[in-house]
Amino acid sequence: SDGFDDEAWVSQIARPVLHELGGEIVWPVAIATLSGTSMMVRETTDYRSPLAVERQAAGFRVPLLTSAAGRAYLAWCPIQQRDTLVDILSRSAREEDKLARNAAEMERIVNESRTQGYASSIRARRVSDEISLAVPVTIGERVLACLTMRFSANAVPMKTALERFLPRLRAAADRIRAQFTEQQAALRSEAVRERGD
Repeated sequence: SDGFDDEAWVSQIARPVLHELGGEIVWPVAIATLSGTSMMVRETTDYRSPLAVERQAAGFRVPLLTSAAGRAYLAWCPIQQRDTLVDILSRSAREEDKLARNAAEMERIVNESRTQGYASSIRARRVSDEISLAVPVTIGERVLACLTMRFSANAVPMKTALERFLPRLRAAADRIRAQFTEQQAALRSEAVRERGD
């Protein structure tokens, strides 16, 4: 509806940035966009990362309320959109959506994410908890996508992850935003030229 589709810009812009970032930090990284009331992984380095415990492929969906990508999306999307999404999820019977009925906890997660400048989630695993960090790729008021990385809590303390990985995650999000903005401006200029011919 906004004149661009996820597949095109993800393959042209996000994929090279994502694979470069994955090469730098080795832990798996992914980019996800909103799809209905969940986040859809559009591209991932899981199959290239020797540290990916469970390999997720493009097309994999993660819940909006319990994933780092979903929480980042909710924290940075326009308030009206957030309220609508949370309202829809509050009527869901799925376990991963029950958080939508806890307004105070939802507000805490959103405020904490915005204050920290990233969202996080922890998934209990048999050997070591898996921590995910996510940052938004924003275009004005809109969240274009969320960039996420996953790592083992036993292998990397949270403080270390924030110092070593978060700046790289943010820099990658900034590169995607800048390249996407340039691409959209070029497409608009081309459309204007074509109308003028």
